[in-house]
Amino acid sequence: MIEKNNIYCMDCLEGMKQLPDNFVDLTITSPPYNAKAGGGQIRQNGKFYNQYSDDLTQEEYYNFIKLNIEQMIRVTKRYVFFNFQLLKGNKLAYLQLMSDFKENIKEIIIWDKPTHQPSIQPTCLSSAFEFIVVFTKKEQAINRSFEFCNFDNFVKGKIRSNVIKVDVAGNTSKDFDKHQKLNFATFTRDFVYYFIDNFAKENDIILDPFSGTGTVAYCAKLRGLDYVGFEIDSKQVDYSNKRLLQSRLV
Repeated sequence: MIEKNNIYCMDCLEGMKQLPDNFVDLTITSPPYNAKAGGGQIRQNGKFYNQYSDDLTQEEYYNFIKLNIEQMIRVTKRYVFFNFQLLKGNKLAYLQLMSDFKENIKEIIIWDKPTHQPSIQPTCLSSAFEFIVVFTKKEQAINRSFEFCNFDNFVKGKIRSNVIKVDVAGNTSKDFDKHQKLNFATFTRDFVYYFIDNFAKENDIILDPFSGTGTVAYCAKLRGLDYVGFEIDSKQVDYSNKRLLQSRLV
C-alpha cells in the first residue's frame, strides 16, 4: 500500500497505479529526456542514469511518457507541473503528446535559464529554456484561470507571468554538488518553491513520480506539506531519505 511521506524505490508507473484517483493535490516532476537517444553527451560513467539507459526509440519514449501522464492526471486533484526540454531524442514524441493531451493542458510555462549549456553541435542553437506544461482534468483545463493559486503572495515588484527565471548556477542548496553526482538533472529548491508557494494549500500532498535525489519531497517537507515520491535508483532513494531525515521546517 502506498502511503504519504515516503519515497518508494519502484517504477513510478507501477507505483501510481496503486494510488486512488485524486490522491495527491499537486504533481511537480521532470522525466528523463531520452537524451542519449539523440546523441547527447554521455555522463555518469557512460550512463545518463544508474538504472535507466535514457536511450529509447521515439515510439518507445512516446508510450512511456503517455502512460505516465495519464496516471499523473488521474491521481492529481489539481495541477501537474511537467517539465521537459525538446531534444532530438524526444522532439517528435513531445509534439505528438502535446496534441494528444491538448484538452488537459491548462497553461504552458517557460523556464528561462540564464545559465545554460552550449550546444555540442556547432550548427544548433543552445537550449536556453525548458517547458513546464500544466496538465489537469479536462473540465479544469477549459480556461487558463487557476481555480486555486497564491498569486497574492507573489514577490512584490515582479510581473506575474508564465515565464520564470530560475538559475541552476544560483542554486540555494549547499549540497547541490552531491545531488548532481547521483543525478545530473536535479531540480533546484528555488524552482520547486515557485510551484509550491504559488499553487499549494495547507495540508496538500505533493507527488514527484521521477523523484531523483528527492528535492520535491524535501521542499514540500520544508514547507510543512506531505509528499509521495517514486524512484528506481536505490542509491538516490537512500540519499533522499537521509536528506528528509535531516530536514527542518522553514
